Amino acid sequence: MFLDDSFVDPSADDSNIETLLYSNIKPKFVFGLVTGISGNCLYLNDHVIVYPAAGVVVVHDLDAHSQRFVYPKDPRRTITAMDLSPMSYVLAVATVAENDGGGHDDDKGKIEDYAKPIVKIYDLESLSEKHVFVEPEGEWQKFGQRRFTKIRFQNDNVHLAALVVGDDGSDCGFYFYGWRNSKVETYIRIDGFVADVAMNPFDLSLCCFAGREFFQFMTKTETGWSQYGFREAEGIDFTCVCWLCRDRCLAGTTDGRVILFKNGLFQSMYYVDEVHDIDVTIKSKSENLSIIILSEFEMKSKSVRSCIAFEYGLIVVAGEFNIYHFQKRDNGERYMRNNMYVKHNHRHLKTLEIEGESPLHFVESVCISPNSKILTCVTKNAQLHSAPLHYRQKNLEDDDEDLFNSIIEIQPFHEELHHGGVGSLSTSLWRPLLMTGGKIDFTVKLWDYAKCTLLLSKHYYYQVLSVSLHPTALYSVVAFTGHVEFQIIRIDDLVPLKHFPIMDCSVTGFSGSGHMFALAKPSGEIEIYSTLNLKKCFSCGSHLSPVSALYAFHPVDGHVLMHIVPYPDVTITDLAVTEEINKMYFIAEDGIIRKVDDNKVVREINVNQGPLHALSISKSNRVLFLATKNGVIMSVTLSVINRLYAYFTVHNHRITKMCLAMDGSVLISCSEDGSMCIWEVEEVVNKKDNIDDRFKYFDDLLVKTLELEKINRDKIEIRNSVDLLEEKNKYNINKFKYSKEQELNNLKKMNADDIDKTRSKLNFENQIQNEVLCKLENEVTALKEANILSLENLDVQYTRKLMYKYNKYSDLENKTAEFISKRKNNELQNTIANLGEQFKDKQEEMLKLRDKEINEKNNLRMLVGETENDVDEHVLDKKNAFIAKLKKMKELNLKASYELAVDKIKYNSFLEDNSELMRLTDNAEQDFNELQLSISEIAKRITILKRSLKNESENILKKDIEINDIYQKASELEKEINVITEINADLQKVSDSLTTEIKDTKNVIDKKSINQIEVDLRLASQNYNNDNDNKAALTTFFNKYTGDLTIQNEDIGARNELLRQIKLLEDSISRLKKDAQSSNYKSESNYLIMKENMKLIDEISDLRKDSQNYLTQCINLKRTLLKITHPNQRT
Repeated sequence: MFLDDSFVDPSADDSNIETLLYSNIKPKFVFGLVTGISGNCLYLNDHVIVYPAAGVVVVHDLDAHSQRFVYPKDPRRTITAMDLSPMSYVLAVATVAENDGGGHDDDKGKIEDYAKPIVKIYDLESLSEKHVFVEPEGEWQKFGQRRFTKIRFQNDNVHLAALVVGDDGSDCGFYFYGWRNSKVETYIRIDGFVADVAMNPFDLSLCCFAGREFFQFMTKTETGWSQYGFREAEGIDFTCVCWLCRDRCLAGTTDGRVILFKNGLFQSMYYVDEVHDIDVTIKSKSENLSIIILSEFEMKSKSVRSCIAFEYGLIVVAGEFNIYHFQKRDNGERYMRNNMYVKHNHRHLKTLEIEGESPLHFVESVCISPNSKILTCVTKNAQLHSAPLHYRQKNLEDDDEDLFNSIIEIQPFHEELHHGGVGSLSTSLWRPLLMTGGKIDFTVKLWDYAKCTLLLSKHYYYQVLSVSLHPTALYSVVAFTGHVEFQIIRIDDLVPLKHFPIMDCSVTGFSGSGHMFALAKPSGEIEIYSTLNLKKCFSCGSHLSPVSALYAFHPVDGHVLMHIVPYPDVTITDLAVTEEINKMYFIAEDGIIRKVDDNKVVREINVNQGPLHALSISKSNRVLFLATKNGVIMSVTLSVINRLYAYFTVHNHRITKMCLAMDGSVLISCSEDGSMCIWEVEEVVNKKDNIDDRFKYFDDLLVKTLELEKINRDKIEIRNSVDLLEEKNKYNINKFKYSKEQELNNLKKMNADDIDKTRSKLNFENQIQNEVLCKLENEVTALKEANILSLENLDVQYTRKLMYKYNKYSDLENKTAEFISKRKNNELQNTIANLGEQFKDKQEEMLKLRDKEINEKNNLRMLVGETENDVDEHVLDKKNAFIAKLKKMKELNLKASYELAVDKIKYNSFLEDNSELMRLTDNAEQDFNELQLSISEIAKRITILKRSLKNESENILKKDIEINDIYQKASELEKEINVITEINADLQKVSDSLTTEIKDTKNVIDKKSINQIEVDLRLASQNYNNDNDNKAALTTFFNKYTGDLTIQNEDIGARNELLRQIKLLEDSISRLKKDAQSSNYKSESNYLIMKENMKLIDEISDLRKDSQNYLTQCINLKRTLLKITHPNQRT
């Protein structure tokens, strides 16, 4: 808030000062949300959420439904990114602020001023600014206009990572900032279009950058940051990245793929819309990524836009509105898909979408609550949505499978807001309700501004031009482009009662009493209708002058009372009427406030704030609230001489409507971005107003003598009447006390009778309860015995059947093993024997052939020796014959080698058959192991059932103990009653003995005066509390009237015992009174005992049902065992 003191005279004397009130407003609740920001929905804890709305950051407590606000100093700054640290309780907000300098010159000439990116860190406890980080001057002046797109607090609660990007997506930089000591530790200049950055939460020396045809792993060394790992990003557009663990990273692409990296190298790839199980331990066969070319429509519907890893799983946002939830399994080695969350578009929002742009149900950002149970997202139509996250358990029942592998639609989170600006606003005069009409989304909403909740929302197929709420909030008038509706407001609907054929009615309104309403036609004519019969009463004259004219009409016949045309070139935007109807204020686009008094403009105030859009006046008629440029609300306090200005900022867009509600303690403002703020108005004494000397007040008081005598007489009469009233009051009080004492006595008698009745009823009910409890105990013992016997029988039968099945299976296993081994051995022996015989035959043939060859060679040698001298012709013939024989031998050798190769192939096939048999035996062993596992699971279920039965038996024992405690309490109460009756009897005996003794003493002292005895008794009773003085007084009393000089110590002790019994009697009487007073409470306690007994009966019946369920489960287990052991046998 800013106070303008320029109109106060500093030289004015303090004696000429009057106290001046000004109105201070502070925001109570803001409805709205800013989209297009990274991190625009953040959880501080499970019940506090942080998001930007209008020009502030809202810290919203969901349980208390209350808000706190972080205010930026400049409402024109644009928020670009947010993040918070729940451990440090701080919030980081990245904004773009205007540069202070006027530029500088270089060789190329003068450089224009660019927006300077700033990160401010706020303390969320005090909502104050703690640190400011501004990008160094050289960087933003060198690269031009840049902004922070991603900021992330690190797990060490010391550092903040910030990604700064130019307007065209290039000129990127990465800052690693120590926010506690306000120091930039490292800076990385990046050549590429970066879309996302992720620091390794387990090792801050590793980070990853993803962007368009850009993907880099960076590690921090002693000399700086260096690249490592994957370098093949050409042709692939990466959109997001997150770390799953210390060495694994997941990245999304525009073609619908998620790519897994391990230690900086490619490991595997999955399609998000097809994958149901991501195993991070499996490595893909292909070592390179393929390039996929998609159309623009396919890229929009498949692009992976965000991936978030959290404690229990992974969230992936794909396409325009699909969210996939993967649950972490096996200590992070697998991610199993549980559900797909979808945000469907409303039919009425489809008409507002622009062709070529993303739809209004486009999911912009996603966040997870700290307990990992709620998924919250922000859509393009500035609305928060949420849905619960479901997780699979280890022992999941079949019925729970319906929760998984299904499509879940996310629902609006708390109030559903307007999309676009609020075009019309109206409040009720008698109830804290207001009605708004959407300028773009064709909706009418009813709000409770006291509780800050939305009561009703209804969508129409026509544009809403104006809304007006009846003073009782039971009726409304809504103007559309084609007609006007008079509606009745119900709990869940706006029901039209009558349609009026008036097109383009821009203004509607009810009268202060609500018996009439007005409709303004486009021609300028105003028609007045009755709320009772919905008929037209009269019409007011048309606006024949320009728009800047003001008219006032008579409420009975509609004739013109006032007509003002201040300036023909000025357009009036709003007006406010004071309680005096002839005085009003109006504003125009020229930024001047004008006051009208008696049909004349008597005053003009120029606030120098440009065009003014909305106006409201306080109930004191001394403060004006103005909506100025950039959504700033300005309060102007009016006085005779001075003016006081104050500025309040929540909105950062133009305010379209503003009004004060009911008693003037609440101000409602609506902006063109769809946000709405509820302000609390307070009047504060802070300034003094100078008054001229002629308006001074005198301290002297002049009164006539006759008036003074009259005042004195009036005082005397008033005193006399006050005395009479006091006496009457005393009499009435005494009378009232006497009547109340009688009522108390009657109540005591009635209570005594009620006590007796309740005691008798309690005894009778205790007898009945004892009988019922005995029966229940017998039934419970019988049930216990029956359950124990049934469990023992089940165990015996199960063990018998299990042993039988096990023996049978072991025999079958032994038989199959023997059969397989015998069959294998026989086949192997046969094949070996056959092969051995064949081998022997071949060896014999080879030996025979070798012998033949040797003999032939020898014969040849002999023939050569013999025929050396023969003719050459004979030698040639022998050579030819020998060559022919050699050819035959070669052919025989080839045949033998071929047969050996065939035998080798047969032997290899036999080996393959043998390996297949071994594989079949392994499968059989695996089946046997699975059967053993199923048997062990059945045994576990049986143990669980036994444990549950044990727990139920323990609960029964606990209930038995509670019943015994109730019995003990009842017996103690009976004992106390008996003790009280005995004490009463003893006291009655003591009182009878005292009466007899008093009669005897009266006979003895008949000669003495009774008055003197009474005096002496009173003197003796004065020392009642002191034993020694009491003994002395009693001895003197008895010596005086009995004549005995010595009194025995035993008589004195008896008297003391008498006094002690009198005390006990008084104590017992007071105790009986207390018991009588608490009789009602005891009857209530007896009723509670009856209730507890009924609860015990219900619990016993529930135990019976549980035992029956356990029996049915045992029967089902038996059936499953029969199916496993005898699959072909019918059950």
